[in-house]
Amino acid sequence: MYEHLLFLLYWFLNSLALYFLGLLFPGSVVLGSWRLTAVEASIYAGFWLT
Repeated sequence: MYEHLLFLLYWFLNSLALYFLGLLFPGSVVLGSWRLTAVEASIYAGFWLT
C-alpha cells in the first residue's frame, strides 16, 4: 500500500510541476491541444514521466 501512495504522490507532484512550468514559461513548455486542456495534458504527461 505504501508503494501505491508513493506512486500517486510522485505522479501528482510531476503533474503539478508540469502545470506550473507551463504557466511560468508559456513559450518553452506547451501543454494541451484542441483536445486536451493544460490540466489534462499535465496529468497525462505526469503519468508518463512517473
